[in-house]
Amino acid sequence: MPSPQNASNESAYNDEFTEIHLWDYVNIVLKRLYVAVSIFLTIVLLGAVFSWTRTPQYRASSRILLQKQGLNLTRMADTLDISSAPARDTEFLPTQIKLITSRPVLEEVLHKTGLDKKEAFKDAKDPIAKLAQIIDVRQIRNALLVDVSVERPDPQEAADIVNSIVTSFKLTSRKRRAGISDQSLIDLQEKASELLDELDVATLDVQTFLVTNKLTSFTQDYQMVLARIKGLNENLWRIEPVRLNLKAQLEAAEKALADGRSIATLPSVMESEVVNKLSLDLANMGVQYSELQSRLGENHPQLQSLDSQRQALQGQIGIFAAAALESVRTQLAQVEKEAQLLKGAIALTQEEVRWFNELQTDYELLTRVKSTAKVNHGRILQRIEEIKINMLDAQGDNVFEISEASKPERRSSPNHGKNLAIAGCIGLLLAIGACFFIEYMDTSVKTMEEACEFFGSTTLGLIPMATRQGSSGKSSDLVTAEDPKSNLAEAFRMVRSSLMHSNNGNPVRHLVVTSSLPREGKSISSVNIALSYAQAGKRVLLVDADMRKPRMHNVFGVVNDAGLCDVLNMDETFDGLDACIEKTEFNNLYLLPTGPIPENPAELIDSVRFEQLIRQLESTYDLIVFDSPPSAHLVDSLLIARQVDGMAVVVRLLSTPRQALQYLANNLRSSNTHLLGIIVNNIDVPINAQYGYYAYGGHGRYGAESYYGANQGDHPPTDKKPRPDSPPDKG
Repeated sequence: MPSPQNASNESAYNDEFTEIHLWDYVNIVLKRLYVAVSIFLTIVLLGAVFSWTRTPQYRASSRILLQKQGLNLTRMADTLDISSAPARDTEFLPTQIKLITSRPVLEEVLHKTGLDKKEAFKDAKDPIAKLAQIIDVRQIRNALLVDVSVERPDPQEAADIVNSIVTSFKLTSRKRRAGISDQSLIDLQEKASELLDELDVATLDVQTFLVTNKLTSFTQDYQMVLARIKGLNENLWRIEPVRLNLKAQLEAAEKALADGRSIATLPSVMESEVVNKLSLDLANMGVQYSELQSRLGENHPQLQSLDSQRQALQGQIGIFAAAALESVRTQLAQVEKEAQLLKGAIALTQEEVRWFNELQTDYELLTRVKSTAKVNHGRILQRIEEIKINMLDAQGDNVFEISEASKPERRSSPNHGKNLAIAGCIGLLLAIGACFFIEYMDTSVKTMEEACEFFGSTTLGLIPMATRQGSSGKSSDLVTAEDPKSNLAEAFRMVRSSLMHSNNGNPVRHLVVTSSLPREGKSISSVNIALSYAQAGKRVLLVDADMRKPRMHNVFGVVNDAGLCDVLNMDETFDGLDACIEKTEFNNLYLLPTGPIPENPAELIDSVRFEQLIRQLESTYDLIVFDSPPSAHLVDSLLIARQVDGMAVVVRLLSTPRQALQYLANNLRSSNTHLLGIIVNNIDVPINAQYGYYAYGGHGRYGAESYYGANQGDHPPTDKKPRPDSPPDKG
């Protein structure tokens, strides 16, 4: 049953929120003062080393005035009047500041100052970016002024870099105001040169074309051919009617001859003056012949003479008519020959025209290429001239250098005092932060009061750090017997004294000693509590109830071939119990080891036989101390506590995790286990000492799996060696 003290303290424990005083935070730092001091001194020392090992730096600065509007040198009316200049906008100065460290400006600075040849910049992955890192450009508040600064180990180099930056920025500013850069102008000039080469090539192609085709001028020669074919056609058109007329006359004459008619009557023959005159004379002779015939008769000689003349004249007319007809025929042949020649000449000229037409496409293509190159070249030349004039217009500055950078005489960094002050502030913050961080990360129980709050109980004793070194210098758990004058032995005697008054005024006849996790000192506490009672004249039996990882047989140097497991498997009379109990070398102290490790330790403890065993033993011994396994996740100690007067829990400061202790405290409350008190171990360890704990296994965060297979006891870490007289375990 829980004690009244437990019940009264339980509500206090459940109060989750407690008032935190400022002094609590101070205590966190004070508890780890050496950590804080170490961190503080380390940071200050590092700051001092850093400051005194830095290469001295010299800062050179130049101040410039930036105006949004500049001068126009080609128009004096545009001379800048600062009082009438437009108000600056919020984007102008930030933009100009960015442009001061732009790549075009810094590239020119690298080349002008020769930084690109120095190892610090030559070996850099991006020299421009490295140069930009050492340039500091700052605007003067509420002003159009900007300071350009550079820090370098060489003071003259710092001044040269700043002046070069300002000069390069002024030049690039002019180019931006002109609307074109030097590179753009160079590109235009290169383009003009390319177009000139294209024009020369196109001109040569045209000349080669004319020479290849034996032409003086394609257009003139083509026009001459067209004029020639036009003249030939006109001549052909002129003689064609003549030919047709002559052909018609010839065909009429041939038809007349075919019809037996005289050709003298043909119009073409009658047009002849000779034939016309002879025909007129023949007609007169005919009239005269008719008159003579009527007057003189048929046979008159004069009439016959006239008839002879008339026949002779007709013969002449026929001759002349034939000659006229032959003339027509000759003229027709001549005209047809001329027409044929004209047609041949026209055909040849037409072939020449077709040849010109075929060449015209190539010629026009060549001339078009030449014309295009000539026009483009002219435009580029015109644009270059315009740009040169515009660049002259933009020579007026809107960047004014107020003060030129000069060689600095005093170093700007490192500032030893400032660096030490910064290191001190950083060290102080880190030191305090480290203390709070360690406090936050440390989940172990730190103080006796904190341990008591978990269980709502008081302490049975405060155990200093157990070195487990006996008077002989050998490792031992038997400190109370081997070193009775030590502080550790005295602390266990204090525990004995507290136990005598812990059971509501009744003497404690049997108790179980446990802890939440291994390596917290429960076994050494069990041994020395038993020893202290034995030294006080009490008949004490120490029972090794840790049937998972027994070690009491090693402490006392006995053979673990028979023990508690065998006794619990005996019949109700417990015959052979005395044979399992070992008499130790110390007066009044007896040991019941575990014997062979069973498969079901919890079932053996939670049995009627175990209760009967306790009743039988308490009739023989004044005190029975049970050393049980850790209780965070093993039920053995809780089962034993149900059969005894109470439980003593060992808590190791700076080792036992709060979570494990909380879990054990909850289990004790839920099982109504009577808690005699808490034994606080490791009380003399410096409060800022390092600590650690070992997980208890795989069942939950503090499970029991590793406990079954562990080879070490749950005691403070020592260099324990087996006692020389300790017999080996059986089996």
